[in-house]
Amino acid sequence: MTSRSLFLYAALLAAPALAQSEMEGETGEPGVEQPGPPADERLPGRDAMDFDREGFEEVTVTAPARAPERLGATGRSVTVLDGDTARRAGNRSVGDALRRAQGIEVDQGGGAGSLTTLRIRGAESDHALVLVDGVRVNEFGGGVDLFDLPLDGVERIEVYRGPGSAAWGADALSGVVHIVTRRGAGPPRFGLGTEAAGFGTWHERLWTTGRSGAVSWNVQGTRLDAANDFRNNAFEESASLGRFSLDVGEAGRVDWTADWRQSRNELPAEDTAGYGIGPRFIGGTFAVNKFFPGDPGSTVYTGDGYTRTRSYVSGLGYTHEVSERWTVTVAHHLYRHDASTRDRAPLVSGSSGRGLERQTVEARTSLEWAEGARTGVGVEWSESQVHADPVRVPFPSAGVQETFVSHGTWVEQAVETPQGLNLLAGARASRDTDYGSDTSLRTSATWRARATLTTLRSAWGTGFKAPSLNDINTSRQIRPERVESWEAGADQDLGEAVTLGATWFDQRFSDLVAGFPSRNVGRASADGLETTARWGPTAWSRVTAGYTWTRAWFLRSSNNGVRKQRMLRRPEHAGSLALDLTPTDQLGVGVSALFVGKAADKDFTDADFGLAHNTSSMDYVRLDAGLRYAQTDDLVLSLNVQNLLDEDYDEVAGFPTNGLNLGLGMELAF
Repeated sequence: MTSRSLFLYAALLAAPALAQSEMEGETGEPGVEQPGPPADERLPGRDAMDFDREGFEEVTVTAPARAPERLGATGRSVTVLDGDTARRAGNRSVGDALRRAQGIEVDQGGGAGSLTTLRIRGAESDHALVLVDGVRVNEFGGGVDLFDLPLDGVERIEVYRGPGSAAWGADALSGVVHIVTRRGAGPPRFGLGTEAAGFGTWHERLWTTGRSGAVSWNVQGTRLDAANDFRNNAFEESASLGRFSLDVGEAGRVDWTADWRQSRNELPAEDTAGYGIGPRFIGGTFAVNKFFPGDPGSTVYTGDGYTRTRSYVSGLGYTHEVSERWTVTVAHHLYRHDASTRDRAPLVSGSSGRGLERQTVEARTSLEWAEGARTGVGVEWSESQVHADPVRVPFPSAGVQETFVSHGTWVEQAVETPQGLNLLAGARASRDTDYGSDTSLRTSATWRARATLTTLRSAWGTGFKAPSLNDINTSRQIRPERVESWEAGADQDLGEAVTLGATWFDQRFSDLVAGFPSRNVGRASADGLETTARWGPTAWSRVTAGYTWTRAWFLRSSNNGVRKQRMLRRPEHAGSLALDLTPTDQLGVGVSALFVGKAADKDFTDADFGLAHNTSSMDYVRLDAGLRYAQTDDLVLSLNVQNLLDEDYDEVAGFPTNGLNLGLGMELAF
């Protein structure tokens, strides 16, 4: 830890208690209220469900805004996925859980440990901002590998679809995913668990949680090993996650989240690469990144080597309630990520590495100055130090080591009226040392007709994405990618048990970046329809279903003359169906089905001189299921099944996923 970090931590911990008022609620980010009781206070299999607008109007979310916002009052598309529900359905990673959210496309390039990317509403895989307890975990100007984000310790996942730059700045071009970890509660408890699954998979976990006086904690360590289905394709990861809270007087609280993990991922060759003139010739670990103007976010590895990664997340914040309506928060965030790759290709071998260290300091306040009128204001400063080792393939380049500084100021105004009309407007002014200044805007409105239980909503916003390190290294003239988006939707309650919803969205992208060297190449559009249905016939059963129709086109390219073509890996049709049952306090059952239609793709595994072939992915149905049985308060047994139908499919062309995978687990607590 640098001396600057120690100084910032000391300054935050020394923040004075300004007034006397009791803290209320649990938070996913310092000073933000959570829905329901902490997960550790829940009985096994009870009070665990997905939250989505109707029926949960008082749930407060943080993904779309920097200040707390009621889910029932927001006009934007927000889904909250419950961690316990996802685990019961057999999901093991954040990526698996996100597949259930409408408008989300998750692509995994193989078995466990393979690169897993996220697309929101037809955007690129590096257009979504991902947060862990408010800390950015995107690489510099890039995306996030969702497989590095396991579900262990996750309380809930907030998914916001639509530009978020007015609140979060760069990288929130298409939306925000906020992963909220569990907070400790209740008497101190300790536990250990293990799971054995197919494809040589072993998962071990140690944890402790509780509260003693003014201190609460939830700490766990995990280990995952998987052999997968190909030669030289094993994956191993060790991780630790801790969340700590300290009450300061009656009105203040210090929160600290610390997440450390390291992994080793072997990269197969014979099953995923040709032996002629192609990616294997120009380098076993050649990454096809922004290689095709329709898909500037994908990365495919095609070598007989391995990659090592190490990351550290730290989020420290102090929140003070000056009064029941006025909250002030200061925070320091630190994110480090280092990756190194060893290439064992027969003609070209060597190693390469890259790294990022990002420090962010922010201060924000939320004031309800009149009944139903809330104003939020914040300032943020961030410094990113990035480096990349020299590489020789596909083109020789020197190493890079640079520092980038950015800062932003945001403001938002929310108004809720007794008549059911809720309005929100926000703006952010950002400035970066490399690409200059930018201003992002957003507005939303929602109206609730209580007589008919109908909700009408709409939203409009703009966003931008900062250039990545690769982009900046090849050209200093690259402009940030931008989007303008609008949406309109409605939700209808049919009694207390059934809710239907539909949203039409339209996004227009400009200054997209692609090619080598990187350059602004053109525009794109993505529009479509998202539909949802939720049915709770009993207090212990819940059915959710959704369907998304997406039309994504690359409109113009300045370097190859393409006028209109389908964007890669954007299925036109996708849907999900999930069943969650908790008939007793001891038993919980979850089943989830995913349908994904055909999509255009590029196959790099049989490329000639690095030029991929056009192809189309097959449509598929994936069925996952899980069961948790609490035999006693201290012993829980679990059964997880992934790809129950043993479907043979590729989410990334040429990189097949694992087949049927059965896992048996046991957890002891004391």
